[in-house]
Amino acid sequence: MMQRKELGGLVERLAKIRLFTGMPREEIAEVVRLIGGEVRRFAKGEALVYEGTKAKWVVPILSGRITIFESGSGGVRHSVRVVGTGEVFGSTMVTSNLEYYPGAAVAAEPSEVVFLSIPKIRELWYAGTCPKFFENLYSIVSGQVLECWRKMSILSCKKAEDRFMLYLRWYASEIGESDVTLPFRTSEDCARYLGISRTALSLAVQRLVKRGEIAHPGHSRFVICGIV
Repeated sequence: MMQRKELGGLVERLAKIRLFTGMPREEIAEVVRLIGGEVRRFAKGEALVYEGTKAKWVVPILSGRITIFESGSGGVRHSVRVVGTGEVFGSTMVTSNLEYYPGAAVAAEPSEVVFLSIPKIRELWYAGTCPKFFENLYSIVSGQVLECWRKMSILSCKKAEDRFMLYLRWYASEIGESDVTLPFRTSEDCARYLGISRTALSLAVQRLVKRGEIAHPGHSRFVICGIV
């Protein structure tokens, strides 16, 4: 049983997690009491869950970053997503019919997470309690579905500049600004997301700037021209 002081500290940290956004502290404490809240720490390179293991947990990230890997041909692992502080891994497993994790989750740096029981979350769902918690859960899942659709649309473009421009317009639309700073740590990360090489990305940016479609005033900063 978690002590009251420990529970209070965890509640304050969970309040900053998207899954618990907008929930009163008392309601967060009640959810933790009903579904559990095991806090665990992982060193860089350590696996939280393995590909193909039974899906038992939704995992909010209190600190650090988690990389999701899936296996391709010959068992080669491919990075498909990075989950950072404040985000959640495994939320789609609550609403899907999948019984096993389709990928492995590995700590990209020292990380602290919370393990929340999927069976107990479903019990809350069937009981119709904690509506704000499930509103947040549905928002996260629908956002991930939209992200997958966007990624497929980007990869369907043949030209590197089309891939970059499509992503840039979507991101600008999401934040409501034509002057954006991309959320990637490095240009390599951006290129990897777009499915192109870093050189191809650099050349694509140069061509777009030359054509007057974008301005590039900073390292990760881009302005879409012609949008007020």
